[in-house]
Amino acid sequence: DWKIICIDIENKKILWELDSVFPPSRRGIIAYTKNGSDFLILPLGAKTYKLDLNTGKRVKTFGNDGSVNLTTITSPIVDIEKNILIITQHTNKAVYKVNLDNGKIIKSIALFEAKDRNFVGGTPWAGTAYDEVNKIIYIPTGNPQPSLYGVKRPGINLRSSSIIAIDLNKDKIIWTFQDVFHDLWDYDLAFPPFLDDIIIEGKKYSIVVLVSKTGNAITLDRFSGLPLFDIEFIDVEKSSVDGEKNFDFQRKYLLPERLSKIEY
Repeated sequence: DWKIICIDIENKKILWELDSVFPPSRRGIIAYTKNGSDFLILPLGAKTYKLDLNTGKRVKTFGNDGSVNLTTITSPIVDIEKNILIITQHTNKAVYKVNLDNGKIIKSIALFEAKDRNFVGGTPWAGTAYDEVNKIIYIPTGNPQPSLYGVKRPGINLRSSSIIAIDLNKDKIIWTFQDVFHDLWDYDLAFPPFLDDIIIEGKKYSIVVLVSKTGNAITLDRFSGLPLFDIEFIDVEKSSVDGEKNFDFQRKYLLPERLSKIEY
């Protein structure tokens, strides 16, 4: 019923609750502590709020009376060292750097360029990962729309069904890896990415991994976006739909072994 409830788990006690006429973010809120005070960042409706975690009251020095006019499905990210709040806005598909204390927008970085957009969609909705040391955010994108019909969106539909890496020191996209070209199967990347360091034959690699709807664990170098393992390209049969020009090939990941079997 669109409530936000703060529960003391140890004492089995509700500390506070809020009723809302708008839905809270479906994929995350975030709590953090700064200078001995506890806060909650809560995307709610078309705004993102900053609350006192202990009382549920708005921090009115943040933004306009406790909120900024930025809406997101995914959990915002807090970087206390940089004193920024990172919000991936799904409506206009951009990343916003916001001052953590006063809510002022510092910078916005678009995920798509207008000249490359002959489609709608590509929404960042699955969740994000943040390399706090190198200040790089990793954002999966949704499929182009309409998802099962691409006659009016020819080409690969760049940066849809992809993972995009943004360097927040440089405020720019540093690489993009597209999983599915001209997606016609609703194969958007719906899984939040995760970061790790692994060792292969004595060499250490910093990686970002996404599990895809096709059952692949896409494993990429965190800084270049290049795959760690070989990828084949397989031919795809031409569509029988009038006017549809599906892409001639798609990726076939050899390693890691797939978790499920879905064939084109």
